[in-house]
Amino acid sequence: MVNEAGFIDLLESTKPGELNPDLVETLEGFNTWDEVHLNGGLLLKGDVFALGLGKNVDEWFAERDTDVEASLIQKRSWLSLFSNNPTEVHLSRGSKNIEARVPYGLSLDMHVVGEKRRREVDWATIERIFVSKPPAPWAVHEAPNREQDS
Repeated sequence: MVNEAGFIDLLESTKPGELNPDLVETLEGFNTWDEVHLNGGLLLKGDVFALGLGKNVDEWFAERDTDVEASLIQKRSWLSLFSNNPTEVHLSRGSKNIEARVPYGLSLDMHVVGEKRRREVDWATIERIFVSKPPAPWAVHEAPNREQDS
């Protein structure tokens, strides 16, 4: 059994030779868990399937080949109770950016690690998100829908 330090020593002491392009392609085909940071410090990890901000934004999101980051500003004054769009979101994907005002009731669709079904997360509860690049076609999986029983 090798611990992390031992593994690093092993990598530094060996001469692996030429890089195997098939191995690189395989490793690049995986993605990491997406992160949704909620107000108050709670962090949800899993897979974000749709942003739920309208057809154009969801198409922009689906076409991604890089990471997507979002930062949000929640209006906090008591006058924000009368606002139709209390949330401002800044989405970035590489050099492409979107600024939007989000009304009450919109939510993103994600599967949280450890849960059996997808769930909706209300944009009003989100502080920021990080969505990794999409996986290679062979690594795509679908979580059960909310309506299906497992």
